[in-house]
Order: sequence, then C-alpha cells, then structure tokens
Amino acid sequence: MGDSTPTLRIALDLIEKQRRLADSHDPLRRAGTLWVATELDKRLSHCTDAQIAELLLRAEERLPIFQPEFAVIEHARRRLACSGQLTLPLESEDWQAVRDEGLHLMKAEAALYRGAVPHLLLPFQRNRFASEMFMVPDIHDAGSCLVAAGFRQDARLSTAFFDSETGRPVRLIQER
Repeated sequence: MGDSTPTLRIALDLIEKQRRLADSHDPLRRAGTLWVATELDKRLSHCTDAQIAELLLRAEERLPIFQPEFAVIEHARRRLACSGQLTLPLESEDWQAVRDEGLHLMKAEAALYRGAVPHLLLPFQRNRFASEMFMVPDIHDAGSCLVAAGFRQDARLSTAFFDSETGRPVRLIQER
C-alpha cells in the first residue's frame, strides 16, 4: 500500500473493516459497523487535508462516474488537495503557468490517441483544463501508453500518472 503515515494506514484499515462488517449476513456483525464508523471519524479528525484528499480519491475510484456523488467527491478532493498550498505566482512566472496549464493533458491525449486507446476527458467542464481525469476502457493499456510518452506512474496509486516535464497529474478511470 505504501502509505506514509500511520494515521492514514489506520483509517484505510478501518474503512476495510467497516466494509467487511457491512457485507456480513449476521445482523450483530453488521451492527459493529456503527462502532467502526465512530472510530473512523475519530481517526479522520487527525488527518491532514492532503490525507483526506487521498482518501476521497480512493473512494472516488469505487463510484461510477455517472453518479452525482462522484462530482461532489471530485470537487472536494481537488479543493482539499489545494488547501493551504496555493500561492500566487510571481509576475515572471505567470506566463509559464499559463503556458503549462494544459500541456500535460494534450500530451496525454496524444499518447492515448497514438496508442489507439479510446478516451474521454472527464468531467465535462467549460474549462477543458480544469480536469485531469480520463475515462478509458483498459487502465493497463492506457497506463502503458502514458509511460511510453514520458509520464511517471504514482507509486501509491496505480491510476495516477505525472507528466515528467510539468509534474502535473493525469488520472485514469476504467469505464464500467
């Protein structure tokens, strides 16, 4: 799993325990989900915004993209991932930020196109560069195309890739 902090590891373990209890056919075991939910809430209160964003990313991967909850989780994850980390660029850096804003997405699209991997940039937004998520039929094939184009795979999450030049992320979601 490779998670760096004990708090995050414990939260992930509690999530899995709650999932197992909720899937039980025994009503007494299912009632145990209430205790686990309380413990999970206590642990989550000790997580940083970045850790909560990572947990949201993992939860989002389990949701169908056409569900409204998916959009809510995606928005919350992006907001939490940026909280406390946004700084205004210097005037000399501003042109570079604008230039690089969508470069990684165009490179990813080109790589997927060259690899004959059907893809859709999601969610649909007015600002095309506001998203970094591609829906693909096969994550493994799409990931191979991105790696061949110079993207690095995130060691913690097999569906996340980073452009080696800009360091900006691209995420893959498999259509269901």
